[in-house]
Amino acid sequence: MMGVVVGARVYELHESLTGEQYAGVKILAKGLTVGEALDFGEFLDGLRIAPVMSADEIEKRDRSYELFASRLVEWNLETAPGKPLPMSLDGMRALDWTWGRDLIRAWVKAVSGVSDPLGQPSTDGGPSEVASIPMEALSESPGS
Repeated sequence: MMGVVVGARVYELHESLTGEQYAGVKILAKGLTVGEALDFGEFLDGLRIAPVMSADEIEKRDRSYELFASRLVEWNLETAPGKPLPMSLDGMRALDWTWGRDLIRAWVKAVSGVSDPLGQPSTDGGPSEVASIPMEALSESPGS
């Protein structure tokens, strides 16, 4: 089976830069791995990139990565072609942040039994016709 090389993604920052001073600028920058994002969460909080988390929330987040890593059975992720990424917390920490987030979300969805929404709305036609119900006035009931 062929592996998938993972790690921090590379982003083209120049596409987000506007203004004359940026004309002709080309900037490529690596993103964060899970480990870097976990280690530098406080820095990211200051930049409003990541939500400010309490110590309890940080502990729960870190535990979710540890638990997920301990449940891995198989994957084909690599750090470079032919160099497998370990199925461990260290392996998880080497993933791009968005990969790590998405893997955790997919796992939580799978173990909690939450299914994906239906792909396409039903196209079996319009609403069914309801038989008309006669709307005659009721006869007055005889007095007692």
